[in-house]
Amino acid sequence: MLQGGSARADYETPAQQRPDTEKWWKPQVAPRQIRELLRLRDLPGVMFFGSWLLLVALLGFGVWNTRETLWAFIPLLCLYGTVLSFAYACSHECAHRTAFRTPWLNELVYYVSSFIFGQEPVYRRYSHISHHAKTWYPGKDAQMEYRNPITLMGYLHATSGLPVWWGIVTTMARHAAGRLNREELDVIPQTEVRKLIWGSRAFLAGYFGLAAIAISGLSLLPVYLFFLPRFIGGWAVNFFINTQHMCMAEGRPDHRETTRSVHCSYVGRYLYWNMNYHIEHHLFPGVPFHQLSALSAQLHHVLPIPDRGMIKSNADIIRIIMAQRSDPNVVYTPRYRITQA
Repeated sequence: MLQGGSARADYETPAQQRPDTEKWWKPQVAPRQIRELLRLRDLPGVMFFGSWLLLVALLGFGVWNTRETLWAFIPLLCLYGTVLSFAYACSHECAHRTAFRTPWLNELVYYVSSFIFGQEPVYRRYSHISHHAKTWYPGKDAQMEYRNPITLMGYLHATSGLPVWWGIVTTMARHAAGRLNREELDVIPQTEVRKLIWGSRAFLAGYFGLAAIAISGLSLLPVYLFFLPRFIGGWAVNFFINTQHMCMAEGRPDHRETTRSVHCSYVGRYLYWNMNYHIEHHLFPGVPFHQLSALSAQLHHVLPIPDRGMIKSNADIIRIIMAQRSDPNVVYTPRYRITQA
């Protein structure tokens, strides 16, 4: 039997990297089954990304052509901004190198989607490796942006994304200047530092270039089709991201306690690239997005019952946040179909 863990070299977690690695809970999956689940393909990624690009183009066309008609422009802008902001999901999958079987295609889409979402790809990839190696371990998980207890204001900040935007801009500017802190140097291989610096510079040059086009009066396209919609629509993807780890237990060697899976509509799964199967994803990071549903079906008997939708999951998060006001130790309690040993 093959136990849960990474299937890609970048996401393997040796004992010296992963805290209490010998104690981490791991499900068992037959080798033949996992080999099939790990098989990479180009077609699903092409279909997801291609259809998303088409949807972005159609909505963007609508936004641009209704900009002087507020009753149509405002709802279209909100919808467009929401769809555009889900570039996060594509960028995340490409960070794992599992979105496409063809490496150059994966990297091309990775850089495009990361530029739209607003994170430099080298830092995003290696900080995410840390996240998988040391999931929700305080001081060790490079993507642990909040800790228990969480305040209601902290929840609103995380959902709005405003503090996140400031953090992204300042971090990218610092990296572009070649200044990495010790925690980042622990995560980023020395051989990748120069690439990270130049990537940060290229991304900042791109953003400033788009802003210069708008400010100079050459065209307002960057405002209507990039800056404004990303600002307005970002909360929607953060609403999904909240459910991954917010108000979960910290420093536990069991992804079922630190990570949350959520039932999702077809539209939500499409935009989110099936990342609602988040426990499954953390158990087997090398399984591509289009196989997570099948993986979930195989593991459902040992995994917690998923939350019933993103709205209910966020409502539960707020309920826990309010409970943490009187007891900071309150965290999400997974529910199982059968009693766990």
